Amino acid sequence: MKNEIILYDYESSPCARRVKICLMEKGIPYKTQTIYLSKMEQKNPEYLRINPNGLVPAINHNGRVIFESSVIIAYLEDNFPKVKLTPKTSEGVIAAKQWESYELAMANTYRPLMYASTMGPLQHIACTRDEFLSISAKATDNPAHLAWQGKVWGLKVLDETQKKQHRKTLVQFIDLVERSLENKKYLVDNEFTLADISVYPRITMLPLVGVDINHYAYPNVCTWIERVGKRRSIRTTYSSTEKSMVKLNDIGLTSLINRIVYKKSPATILDKLVVKMLRPILRKKLGIDEALLTPRNSNVRLITPDISDAFVTAKSQSVGIPEFLKNEPLMF
Repeated sequence: MKNEIILYDYESSPCARRVKICLMEKGIPYKTQTIYLSKMEQKNPEYLRINPNGLVPAINHNGRVIFESSVIIAYLEDNFPKVKLTPKTSEGVIAAKQWESYELAMANTYRPLMYASTMGPLQHIACTRDEFLSISAKATDNPAHLAWQGKVWGLKVLDETQKKQHRKTLVQFIDLVERSLENKKYLVDNEFTLADISVYPRITMLPLVGVDINHYAYPNVCTWIERVGKRRSIRTTYSSTEKSMVKLNDIGLTSLINRIVYKKSPATILDKLVVKMLRPILRKKLGIDEALLTPRNSNVRLITPDISDAFVTAKSQSVGIPEFLKNEPLMF
């Protein structure tokens, strides 16, 4: 039987990046197909046949479909054991599972903050509300999904108090990582394991939502980020989109955009000039005009292995997604 893995991916998704890191560490060849979350392709009927939860990542291995990143990684560990990423000790295995749980909690805090402080403001400048909802409606007519998109564009995901609380929670998570790395090179058993793969992709994105990670406050975390970042699997999965977002953040443009769009007083002439300058750039970067021209409900042409006995694993089916998350077109 031909051994072929197809990864349904979105390059800025930390969850998808974890799977790519695992595949590369194990030396497993694979193909990728991008599911454009900005166009809500994850809610397209064709993709929902792959992953009924409408999220990325998912993989198709010789016709066997598996979704949810931790389940995919467990599957890869079981079926490609030549390179093991699971900790060698029983204590390490438990610790890695705990880090996986910590990361899930961090993700649930991070996602709405990302919408509120990055994705929402960028879309708010790049296009009108009608354009944004029109693009979303091409992929889904689910009222909950469209209502969520309206909140994203309308900057109603979190208020200022909630954003501060979310950042405070994320800082507490970084504090935990900092303490855990005291006198250690890696999170578990002092070697690179699934624990590091769980935490690294998202913690490195926290500065994008206004959570600063610097050597003065977090020397252990910064040293660990630098150490892990030297691995080939990390370097090659660092997406161009994430690089662009980091550049926007580093030059202060993200904070400037937030100041303008959340400003309660009338926009100044300078504010209007900044928006006028940024709109065509962001519109092109986010593919607004292309998305508007896409036919309604046009199916995603999914590549699949040439295997007839396709099925969804029971383990994947058993992974529960909270109802409130099902209503969000999750992007990260």
